[in-house]
Amino acid sequence: VEEIGFETRKVHMFSIAGEPVATRGDWTCTGESLVFNHDGSLLCLGAGYSRAWVLDGETLEELDGFGAENSTRALAWSPDEDYLACATNPAPIPVRVWNRRQPGSHLDLPRLSASSLAFSRDGKYLAGGSIVEAKLWDWRHEAPLVLDDHESYVYFAVFSPDGSMIASAAWDWTV
Repeated sequence: VEEIGFETRKVHMFSIAGEPVATRGDWTCTGESLVFNHDGSLLCLGAGYSRAWVLDGETLEELDGFGAENSTRALAWSPDEDYLACATNPAPIPVRVWNRRQPGSHLDLPRLSASSLAFSRDGKYLAGGSIVEAKLWDWRHEAPLVLDDHESYVYFAVFSPDGSMIASAAWDWTV
């Protein structure tokens, strides 16, 4: 298990013991979001200048890249790792789901500014925090279901391990 830390235009990877594992410092932008895939072999870096990079999870070597409309705020891997969801900032920018097996292929979900993204365990649903609501998509087929009990910005939306519930947390101190 490893942790990631940011310094302007650098990505650092450390062991849990605090030992440096890898550093990559040749970015032309700052990092705004990070997410490992499920086995740690891939790391996605969301950047401030309209790009998300897929890196080797051990060496930080660039393997792939995806364009975005603006700075990348939130990222999520699908459970099968075929898809990478990317939310950009500022609003209104779409949540874009990239198909890693078909370069250049993507699906734009209804427009919102998401501060977090999470796929359900089965990969069917995608949840995201938004302005004053959480949203849930059957992302391949339907418009989002709005979960709107919050009174301010929803920072996080996550699935329970069995996928039967969604928890959301907002600036209004509610969960």
